[in-house]
Amino acid sequence: MSKVKNMTTAEIFLGFGCMFTWISFSRYIESASQYTFINRTMGAALPVVIRAMVGIFPFFIGFAFLGLCLFWETPQFNSSSQAMFTLFSMMNGDQISDVYKEITYSKFLMGNIFTYTFVFISIW
Repeated sequence: MSKVKNMTTAEIFLGFGCMFTWISFSRYIESASQYTFINRTMGAALPVVIRAMVGIFPFFIGFAFLGLCLFWETPQFNSSSQAMFTLFSMMNGDQISDVYKEITYSKFLMGNIFTYTFVFISIW
């Protein structure tokens, strides 16, 4: 019999340590002249990306809760985290057909309106 240790705290610290190590690696890249364009690009693009995410966030959360209220009996929208995961994967084009089939089987008209509206808004 082998003992199973609970390593959750150690794994959390290991994960944060690895993340901070990679973040500090950007300081090293800053001193190398051939990699300065990466830091300049990140510095210029990050504020624009954050503004876009703040603008999109209310629509994303709104669609997640609308999907949760309308299609709660489907496996894709049975919890808020699952609804957000489903919508994020739809934005990336991963599960569009599967989600469309599942929610239109549940509620045909609302499923069509919801899917087409979300896909068009997320593409725009």
